[in-house]
Amino acid sequence: MMSLFSISCLITFFVSLLFAFFILLNNKKSKLNIFWFLTALSISIWSLGFWGVVSSKDYRIAYFFQYLLDFGGILVPIVFFNFIIELLGLWGKMKRGVIVSWVTGMVLVGLSFTPLFKKGLTSYQSFAHWVDPGPLYALFPITFVFFTIYSLILLITTYKKTDNKILKGQIKFIIFAQIFGFGGGITNFFPQLFKVYPFRNYFVIVYIIFISYAILKHHLFNIKVVATELFTFAIWIVLLTKVFFSTSTQDFIVNLTILFSV
Repeated sequence: MMSLFSISCLITFFVSLLFAFFILLNNKKSKLNIFWFLTALSISIWSLGFWGVVSSKDYRIAYFFQYLLDFGGILVPIVFFNFIIELLGLWGKMKRGVIVSWVTGMVLVGLSFTPLFKKGLTSYQSFAHWVDPGPLYALFPITFVFFTIYSLILLITTYKKTDNKILKGQIKFIIFAQIFGFGGGITNFFPQLFKVYPFRNYFVIVYIIFISYAILKHHLFNIKVVATELFTFAIWIVLLTKVFFSTSTQDFIVNLTILFSV
């Protein structure tokens, strides 16, 4: 039976993936939509990787998912930073910052395939597999924290300067989403650095709630009709949760059938 941690990772994967394509398909030409699609897609890859690492019994399979985890996790703060630049209209002022962000991300992705980044996997508390960091692994959390805080500073600075009420509303809810989502994501580095359980990983899913509200309330992506789609997503998540908590084979088949039917 899957642990609560692995279930939370899988739910985050499905929600992020659905939300990513939902936003992209509503406006494929918008740079803002594209960057949010890439952000949500990166989070979904990161979550799938986490699920695979903590759920796999075979070391080689778990190690494959660790590569996915690292790839998605490295890209999350980079793409989110670019999303913020687009939202705030700072491309002219932040060209160098954008270039640095992508170069940093690509260097870390390259390092993630070497023993300098990770030596392998080891057991940790209730997890059969968890990353065994290499000498340069610390660059990962440093980059994650740096671009997360940098994005937050840009949001707060613009919030104080702008008189645009819609933009203020957008920024406010993105900040809330960032605090919960990225704040929870940062705790996944705790076992490697401080030997502390990643207790706030469950909060990553909260970013969906705040961004969804920003879309409905403040037209973040200029989508006119989203209530029905978001309500449908909510139903899918409830049904998906029921599948994972099935108590018997018959119950599992029934719940899975209902899920695919909906």
